Amino acid sequence: MSSSGILIVSAYGRGHWMAAQFSRMGIPTSLIDVSEKIGSWVPEEIEGPFGFFQDENLDESQVERLLEDDSFQEVKNGFTLWLKSGPLELKGPVTAHRLKQLDVGARVQNYILNPSYDQKRKLVLAPYSESWLAQLAHAYGSNGFYLNADFLEWGKVSPLFATFSVRMPSRQGHRRSLDWCRRLGVKVIEKSIVKDVSLRDRRTIRGLEYQEDQSEKSQHLDCEQLIWCLSSEETSMLNARLLEVFFPQGVLESEWYWARFRLKIAEGHVRDELPLHSVLIDDLGKPWTHDNFIILQKTGSSDFFDAWMKLPTVQRFNKDYLNMRGTELTAVLMNRFVQLKVDVASYPLGYDLTYNSIGPVRQPLYDPVVKTRWKSSHFQNVSLDSIEQGEGLGLQYQILRQKKIVQNIDQWWKKLLLKRNKNNEVRV
Repeated sequence: MSSSGILIVSAYGRGHWMAAQFSRMGIPTSLIDVSEKIGSWVPEEIEGPFGFFQDENLDESQVERLLEDDSFQEVKNGFTLWLKSGPLELKGPVTAHRLKQLDVGARVQNYILNPSYDQKRKLVLAPYSESWLAQLAHAYGSNGFYLNADFLEWGKVSPLFATFSVRMPSRQGHRRSLDWCRRLGVKVIEKSIVKDVSLRDRRTIRGLEYQEDQSEKSQHLDCEQLIWCLSSEETSMLNARLLEVFFPQGVLESEWYWARFRLKIAEGHVRDELPLHSVLIDDLGKPWTHDNFIILQKTGSSDFFDAWMKLPTVQRFNKDYLNMRGTELTAVLMNRFVQLKVDVASYPLGYDLTYNSIGPVRQPLYDPVVKTRWKSSHFQNVSLDSIEQGEGLGLQYQILRQKKIVQNIDQWWKKLLLKRNKNNEVRV
């Protein structure tokens, strides 16, 4: 049996920054990586299509974490919407002109730049034709499924006017990030299955039982603080016991999900002019789902693009349905971009694979009412860090969630050190 001050159960790099940060604080930290145990390990699916907006509030260590993974590429002229009237680049030379053309007034722009509750309440009462860009700032990256005009009531504002970047994720980047954790003193445990959890009492976790692939024996790792970076559905892929302990109400199931179609686009000047990342909206007044809201992003190959759409989760394994959506997708793109030849190179993972092989959707969208009613367990020394615990998808929201966890652990650690020092003084 071994012990660690902090134990993080992570997948796909989610817990790496926290592990490194705690180790730098002098807290013995262990990280169990279960990326290989909860379904498909497709980097693009894990990353999602949301990119990253420059954030001046990032800690130096968070910036370092981003640099120790796959590199980011800045999108020229910023976050780009491609509407029927043409592109709207939110950090380009004609941004002000295009916003004026689209009747996006100063009130909406100021709200996105410096959001406040008072401004939001006023925009809630404004016509949708005026507030749509503010609605989109809330919708982009949200993990809830709402009607367009309801997004202002939920979630946070994406800083659409900030510098915007995307990256091409890879397994090599994940490996570099794990090595970075090791260099900073984190005990990294890979290719292991978490088998069980032990309790000190009804409100405190004692530790975890895990087994490495190359070993026939299980090991137990005690901890003072546990951070669990898996969703309820991902936890269910490990075993029912862990689901019961951390999520006694069971799996929070998604209503919709972001589905990724890989497209092959024929060579030509139209393809070459497509931005690195863009959001195509056909009709601002219709629901932002299916082929009316497409995120189009270049891949590492000039011939291929990834197109993401919101689709109902219940249709995830319906081949006929995905075929139909693929046909609609290519039609929209070829209609929007004249002389663009587009074919579906591969469909979303559920097209020809089973749930057992690919696991849960990685970019889920929840019914807000169901999500509000659904509750996870509460232990005094456990922090749950997953999409379900926050308000959005992608790195931007992940960093927001984890900063709160790190602040709480920092307070706990300082109190523990103070208590130890007092005890030592008493002994002396």
